[in-house]
Amino acid sequence: MSDNLLDPTFVSESPEKPWRLQARVSWILMAVVGVIAILPFFGFAVWLIAGPMMLTSFIMIVMVFSKGGVRHGLALLACQLVVMPVLIFFGPFVSSLLGLTAAAVGTGATIEALNSSSLAQINDSQTAVTPPAATPKASSLPVQLPVELVALKEKIQIQQPLLFNLKKAGTVKEAATGYLVSDERADIPARKAVQQENVWRKQVFKQIATLTHKTLEEVEAEFSRLAAGVSP
Repeated sequence: MSDNLLDPTFVSESPEKPWRLQARVSWILMAVVGVIAILPFFGFAVWLIAGPMMLTSFIMIVMVFSKGGVRHGLALLACQLVVMPVLIFFGPFVSSLLGLTAAAVGTGATIEALNSSSLAQINDSQTAVTPPAATPKASSLPVQLPVELVALKEKIQIQQPLLFNLKKAGTVKEAATGYLVSDERADIPARKAVQQENVWRKQVFKQIATLTHKTLEEVEAEFSRLAAGVSP
């Protein structure tokens, strides 16, 4: 049993879930980016590596869809479009703020230790800081991603911070149709952003429906359900 779990061919060649390996790679890539994003101070480095790693993850999601993993693929897609932009753009700020708070508390504790122990003991207690573990690099994968999907993914990611702020303000929300809706408080730029997001989403849903031999309505309904479960 343990040998089968360690053998990658056992996962990739499973007749029941042939998309399992690609889904696992996609989850791992998003998890790595999320962990780096919440590291205090070092989290800002995620802005340099998030692009290629999220693109590789998106490639894996497309492969999951092409191999029949519709529900799992939609969950991955919803996580990448809703959760990951929040972590990438806001995670470093939150973690660094918490890190500064912890550093201030640690400084106070150090002052108290200086008052209660000798300088020699403090110097002896200091140890070399272990360098942070190297961030695993996403390996290049010989997969040809459709140009249309790459372009749509880049367009959607550009305005994710704006849409997140609108959702947080309550002027924009996820609808049961799989698209965004705005209320009367939304201004003209916000309404245009919502309309553009819905146009891009529909194009993505159509391509997913073609890959999975599903109807557009089925893909929209499934994405709506999954997005509602992972929305911040």
